[in-house]
Amino acid sequence: MSARGRFTTDVYGGALRRLALLCCMGMATAWLPVSVHCQADPSKTDSPVVVELHPDLQETVYRITEKSCAIRWTVYHSQVNKGVVQHQATCDLPLSQQAPLIARLLESVMKDDETARTFHTLSLGRLNSFPGLPARLAILAKQSPLWDLRRGRVSEGRTSQWLVQLANQGRFYDEWQGVFQRFNRHIEVSSVEHVAFSKAGELPYFKELQDQGIAPADRVPYDCQVWLAVTGRGGAANR
Repeated sequence: MSARGRFTTDVYGGALRRLALLCCMGMATAWLPVSVHCQADPSKTDSPVVVELHPDLQETVYRITEKSCAIRWTVYHSQVNKGVVQHQATCDLPLSQQAPLIARLLESVMKDDETARTFHTLSLGRLNSFPGLPARLAILAKQSPLWDLRRGRVSEGRTSQWLVQLANQGRFYDEWQGVFQRFNRHIEVSSVEHVAFSKAGELPYFKELQDQGIAPADRVPYDCQVWLAVTGRGGAANR
């Protein structure tokens, strides 16, 4: 090969190598901010909501799943249950980490004009299906002057009414409040049923209760069926 040919090859080869190096440097420089801005936002989820229509049952089912957490909302359309949404879940995430999934479900549910207009009750099932709430209920009961730890009941009034007041004072489900506020809604515990009691020492989270001054023989509430009232931000029911 002539000297001119070798020179041309070297020039082009060197230029290509420099171009490749610059491209790599440019890609690395461009990649750095992208890798920062694309980090997962724990307050959001990309999980899709699956909608199942069941006209024969007069209900619509909304499902969302993220890893081991699966949540299902059933919207009822019959005259008897219109405005009621049933929550069912298999999820061990704290309420704060469930909030993004609840946001996606609520967003999908509120796209239906009739449901958005009539949605007034969220039926949650058993309290013990929500991580952290059973222990919170037991601790709040211990702190209440109306709760008799020895007999395991309130000293006056009905236990269910007292528990509703206690749950709202303890801001149960407050981790979801911001989600509902985006749709100009407010949630609070409206009713409880089938309250379960136990000696504190028999509960699996007794150490947490003991740290709050609860003795093994103290009888505390730890579970119940829960309903949330869903109202406008001004307190008006969505009926």
